[in-house]
Amino acid sequence: MAKLKTETYPGKQDDITFINEKMGWFVNGFGSVYQTKDAGESWDKIYEKKGSFFRTIAFIDENVGFLGTVRTDYFPNVTDTIPLYRTGDGGKTWEPVTYSGLYAK
Repeated sequence: MAKLKTETYPGKQDDITFINEKMGWFVNGFGSVYQTKDAGESWDKIYEKKGSFFRTIAFIDENVGFLGTVRTDYFPNVTDTIPLYRTGDGGKTWEPVTYSGLYAK
């Protein structure tokens, strides 16, 4: 397992996913989404939502992906009450997913 250079973050980056050997994304508790197209040699911030703590990210192809958050009582300064987002443009924009289940703890 290789260690990839990413944005400095006090703690750990929360999740990373790749759809092939070159293209991937990672998320963190700052509400940021980063993308690589060169196997992690470089990363571009493609989205940010203040008040969100992005816990998990998954993509099914280069365009369609899902982003999960944590509850507002999980971590200081988290104000985002939407548990799940979806993108159709590779992560540049995210829309809430209609959801009526339990919220991840």
